[in-house]
Amino acid sequence: PTGPILRVEQGNRETYLKFDLSAFSGPITMAELQMTVSSDPGNGTLEVFLGSNSSWTETGLNGANKPTAVGSALASITGTHALGQVKTWNLNVAQLTSGGMLTLIVKHSNGNDVAFASDETAQAPKLNITAGSGGPVDADGDGFFNDVDCNDNNPAINPGALEICDGIDNNCDGLIDGDDPALDCNIVTGPANLIDATYLMGASNPSPTGPILRTEEGNRVTYIKFDMGTLSGPLVQAQLKMQVASDPGNGTLEVFLGSSSSWTESGLNGSNKPAQVGSALATINGTHSLGQTKTWNLDISRLPAIGLVTLIVKHSNGNDVAFASDETAQAPQLIISSGSIAVGAKSINTLSLSPNPATSEIAVGFKQPTRMSAIFVYDMTGKLLQAIPAHEAASAGDYQMNVSSLPSGIYLVKTFDAFGVPHQKKMLIER
Repeated sequence: PTGPILRVEQGNRETYLKFDLSAFSGPITMAELQMTVSSDPGNGTLEVFLGSNSSWTETGLNGANKPTAVGSALASITGTHALGQVKTWNLNVAQLTSGGMLTLIVKHSNGNDVAFASDETAQAPKLNITAGSGGPVDADGDGFFNDVDCNDNNPAINPGALEICDGIDNNCDGLIDGDDPALDCNIVTGPANLIDATYLMGASNPSPTGPILRTEEGNRVTYIKFDMGTLSGPLVQAQLKMQVASDPGNGTLEVFLGSSSSWTESGLNGSNKPAQVGSALATINGTHSLGQTKTWNLDISRLPAIGLVTLIVKHSNGNDVAFASDETAQAPQLIISSGSIAVGAKSINTLSLSPNPATSEIAVGFKQPTRMSAIFVYDMTGKLLQAIPAHEAASAGDYQMNVSSLPSGIYLVKTFDAFGVPHQKKMLIER
């Protein structure tokens, strides 16, 4: 009853957890169960059910008084459950209520049994709850509310993120790394080939092949050209690294994508310099000390997968900074990671809206049936208008969405299939 592990095994062992939710009031908008694999790793399917009652204690529980599982599973994850790994279930909050005791039942099937750390250990199970009358929130500002975002404190983790091999459920589908059948974890990481690097002071190029690259607000801008080569698969990460040399400083350092790469460090000037494209790929702030390596995690969605790429480094809000150039042993580096995502049949799946145009109700579905986590509606400026948990819209094999509150016009409906692949389609409202 009070041992250090909680066992689950198909047809033999089940785990019962009881939590006190009296500190919470209002509807539950997010519930996340976390348990750490301890002493006995395994594999297979792990399902979490709501218990029929909480009138039990861990020392008094037995086969006669045990709670029964209510309805279908609140959440399910499948795969390999490695020693020390924290397993996370994003629970269906429709069956949960705040303000009292809650029992959860964890069951195992289709594999080898698993043991988790118990409440007698420092890795005790945790139930993270968000509740209140305000409804879902987007704490990390990534466009996904916490009822579908499995980590609303990290904007890089959400249902629209790309699943990569990093030990994290990036796209909130309950599958981590190699457990996801759409992911090949043969990720290749290495530096892109540095071709040219120099800076401009106004329109002039004072030191095309000098040892430093200067950045200063309104005066000096650095230009760097890399050859991405031919990647082994989709780009999954890109980091620009530069070392502060000879002239430390402080303030904001932004990296932008350049409009072209048809320049050389000896020929660059104010007339042929690349223009910056869009918003910054990455930004860092603070003090930039001598010898320090600064690292920007770039927005990979805007980088080319092959060939040449120009990056522009700008400074603002502080004292100017100088970096080691390509003529030194501390030359800038662009570290890229790429891998192969096996899209297979899912690449031909298409989102459907019916009827379209619509008046008050519209059915959202796929050509090939798949599970969705949420449905998002944007206006044509990109403003998010609605975020609807899919379980609230599920109806007879598809998803019914009420659009009666939307004025006549054109909108964009976006969702993600079971593999985390985004799909979107224009929706017309006519009345």
